[in-house]
Amino acid sequence: MRPIVVHHRFAADPAARRFAHRSATDDGNRSYADWVWRVTQVPGGCEVAVTDLLSPQTFWRRLLLARVRRAQLARREIPASLDVLAALLTKAGRHA
Repeated sequence: MRPIVVHHRFAADPAARRFAHRSATDDGNRSYADWVWRVTQVPGGCEVAVTDLLSPQTFWRRLLLARVRRAQLARREIPASLDVLAALLTKAGRHA
C-alpha cells in the first residue's frame, strides 16, 4: 500500500509572491520534501518557478528511492502542481 502524503507546514508571502510547504508520508519515515513556488512578473503575464528539496533520511531512500522520486516529480507532479495553480489563478481572475 502506498503511504499517504501528509502536509506538515505551509507558508505564504504574498508581497514576495512566494509560497511553500513541507510534505512527508504517514508511514513514520522521517524523510520529507520542501516545496517552494515563486511567481515573477514578466511582460504579458507572470512566470512560476517550482523548486523542491528532497530530504531522504533513511538508507534506502537516500540510495535508491530519492532518485526514482526525483524522476516522478519532474515528469508528473511538478507539472500537475503548475496546472492546478494556473487553473486557480484563471478562476480567481474571472471572479475578481
